[in-house]
Amino acid sequence: MDTLTFLGTGCGWPMADRFHTSLLLEANGRRWLLDAGEPCSHRLKAMGVPFCSIDAVFISHGHSDHLSGLPMFIQGSWLEGRDRPLPIYAPAELIAPIRAWLEVVYLPAKILGFPIEYHAWEEMSGASVQLDAGKLRVSVHPTTHLHGLRALIEPAALDRFLAYSLAFEWPETGRRFIFSADLGRPDDLDAALTAPCDLLVCELSHFTPENLFAYLQAKAIRQLCLTHLEPDLNRSTRQIYALAAEMLPQVERVSVVVDGERVEF
Repeated sequence: MDTLTFLGTGCGWPMADRFHTSLLLEANGRRWLLDAGEPCSHRLKAMGVPFCSIDAVFISHGHSDHLSGLPMFIQGSWLEGRDRPLPIYAPAELIAPIRAWLEVVYLPAKILGFPIEYHAWEEMSGASVQLDAGKLRVSVHPTTHLHGLRALIEPAALDRFLAYSLAFEWPETGRRFIFSADLGRPDDLDAALTAPCDLLVCELSHFTPENLFAYLQAKAIRQLCLTHLEPDLNRSTRQIYALAAEMLPQVERVSVVVDGERVEF
């Protein structure tokens, strides 16, 4: 079975007991990093995962709780002697700032010893990419998560403030895993949930459990992992489980995940 390890499950608030959003996906002997909230490097090191073994990094959007651990991960890869390319998939608006960020923290391309291959989600054919010799298909689906910030900061910037959910599918077996990243509302998942999925990892910070579960009642989901809970909900997990049992009887397993938790699917 494939495994997903939650390196960090915190929301946008600084939290004493949770790291920020980052996940490690392992399948078919491959490893991928999903978002890079800090301190993802600490968790990887504690797990004994060599930075050089990460096959690619996927960034859902530019909020710091999903991105701020990336330079340290790249520094660790350099110090560990990585010598193969590191593909980074991200919204197009982030690529130039990431390059500049690495220059600012003294990690220019000429000293790393390995190339970073940047891929913009918006430039992928059909908004998807084939990886692992075609065994894995990764597709992205826009969400409304950053629309409010766009309206507040720069309303005319239609090429900025872009956020995505990620869907992972293994065509040979039909297994599907969806990472919601951050949403504006539950129905941002419409495009990703047109087909059944074995595992949905969904944030629970920008709407209520009642709203999310009402939306998911008609969806074919085998496992649901809730993460990125807003602080008050972290004290209400018993009520969340009771509500899920009442509203989502079709889901085999619902869990509110914590840092370091590992899930098979």
